[in-house]
Amino acid sequence: MGDTIAGRYRTTTRRASFSKRHGANSVDTSPASSLAESPRGTAALNLRRRAKLPMCYKTGSMACIILLAMFSRLVPHPPNFTPMIAVALFAGATLSSRWLALLLPLAAMLLSDAALEAATRMHLLGGWLAMGHGFHRGMLMIYVIFALITAIGFLLRERKTVVAVSSSVLAASIAFFVLANFGVWAEGAIYPHTMDGLWQCYLAALPFQKWSLLGNAFYALVLFGGLALLEQTMPSIVLRPAASVR
Repeated sequence: MGDTIAGRYRTTTRRASFSKRHGANSVDTSPASSLAESPRGTAALNLRRRAKLPMCYKTGSMACIILLAMFSRLVPHPPNFTPMIAVALFAGATLSSRWLALLLPLAAMLLSDAALEAATRMHLLGGWLAMGHGFHRGMLMIYVIFALITAIGFLLRERKTVVAVSSSVLAASIAFFVLANFGVWAEGAIYPHTMDGLWQCYLAALPFQKWSLLGNAFYALVLFGGLALLEQTMPSIVLRPAASVR
């Protein structure tokens, strides 16, 4: 019994002595440890951690981009070649607050509608814009449609790939065409409330859909492509500090 206890004591003592001799000199050769030893490695680890999380954008920067894009409606342009659908998708994809993403494009639309109304009344617009734009009977329907388009933009929060953005632009364009022209037909001021009247309404809107698709694609490229470029070249302008991402 005594020999057994003594043997165990000697074994434990040898292990403790080995740890004292070699433990202080042992080096952690794991990849994470070697990366963390250098500033470049620390930055790489932070980038890896941040890549696993959704991008955190600065609300003020995104709001400025949205407002500037929306007021490009006041610049002379072909019919329906506007940034509105692209702006609604962009707001849904980038603004951290969903309520703000819904309200900001609508507020910008209301302000630009008011500006167009004032310019129309003061006869400051030329070309097809001079026919009268701004406030109209179908405003509520249009605003509801843009709220739905912003909700489509929510699906882009996790993935802003070329395929995802292009699919969202196409889906939003089709949704706007179908719903907005259905609203025009439902008013009954131009087309009769028959299936033939609904068909005539959609046929009359087709020439304008070409410009709508081109405008949506152009402004989506400007907004989402510009954002990707800023993320690479000047991340401090549009992204929150990496230190806040844990």
